[in-house]
Amino acid sequence: MLREKTPGVAVLCFLISSVLFCQKSTGTGKIMAFRPLTLLEGTNPKDLERFAREQLTPIFKNEVVGVESYIIKGQRGDNKGQYVHLLLFDNEVTRNFYFPFEHSGEDNISEEALKLWRKGQIMLLDSLPKYVKPLESLQNYTDYIYLEQ
Repeated sequence: MLREKTPGVAVLCFLISSVLFCQKSTGTGKIMAFRPLTLLEGTNPKDLERFAREQLTPIFKNEVVGVESYIIKGQRGDNKGQYVHLLLFDNEVTRNFYFPFEHSGEDNISEEALKLWRKGQIMLLDSLPKYVKPLESLQNYTDYIYLEQ
C-alpha cells in the first residue's frame, strides 16, 4: 500500500519544490504592502485593534487566497503609536493578480480576482472606515518585495 502512494507523494513534492524554486528564481518573492492609517477623531484605538484581531485578519487568512491583512502599531521610534495597514501577498504573481499594475485600485481588479477579494474588500471599504480615514492606497503607499534567495 505504501508503494502505491509513494509515486503520488513524490510527484506532489516535486511540484511544490518546482513552484517554490520558480517563484524565487524569477523574482516573485513575498510582497509587503504598507498603507498608513489615520484614526478618525474620537476613535478609541482599542476598538480598531479589536476589529483588526477579530474581523480583518481572520477574514483575509480564511477567505482571501494568497493574502493576509493586519493592522500594525508603531511600538518604538518615529512612528510610535501610529497605525499601518499591512497586506502580505504570498508572492508577486498574487499581488499582480489582484492589482495588475502600479497605482491600480479595486476598480481595476478583474472579475475573477474580485470574486476572491470580495470579503476582504468589504472589510477594507465598509468596516475599516468606521475607525480610520479612507485609505489613500493609490497615492500614499509602498509595496516591498522580500529579497530572498
